[in-house]
Amino acid sequence: MPSTPTHDATRTSPCTGAPSVGFLQRRPARWLLAAAVPALLFALWWLATDVWHLFLPNQLPSPRQVWSALLELTGEGDYTRHVAASLRRVGIGFSLGASAALIIGLAVGLSRTLERLLDPTLQALRNVPSLAWVPFLLLWLGIDETPKITLIAIGSFFPSTSTSSPGSAKWIVSSSRSATSSA
Repeated sequence: MPSTPTHDATRTSPCTGAPSVGFLQRRPARWLLAAAVPALLFALWWLATDVWHLFLPNQLPSPRQVWSALLELTGEGDYTRHVAASLRRVGIGFSLGASAALIIGLAVGLSRTLERLLDPTLQALRNVPSLAWVPFLLLWLGIDETPKITLIAIGSFFPSTSTSSPGSAKWIVSSSRSATSSA
């Protein structure tokens, strides 16, 4: 009968040969280390606003003010409504940007002529910071949902284009051809 491995605390690491520390012993140290910087930032925020009064409440509200505003918004139902509106904008904007990027990226990846034609413009537009689009979008599209959704679409367009362009497009097409030929 084969022996089952025992969970001995004196096992050694295969890489270093040092005694390995069990999962439960190692986990709390990771969480404490990961929580150290956010806890420090929270403490500094509290000290700067509630203790030292370095900022006016309209410049940087205290943690207590933020908590009471959250409770007030949650109680009135406004918080849920605002989060739902933001999620809707992100969903629509990402869908539009990623869809356009997939189409353009595949077209550029499959056609050397389209790549030579569009790639310089795409590379130039990729380097425009998101914040620089805001005044143009407000002038062109007005103040409504449209410029917000468009900005999200622009933000998702360029990363999605790079994952669906030259090498990726050829890989996708060859994968789909091999899948259909083997079926």
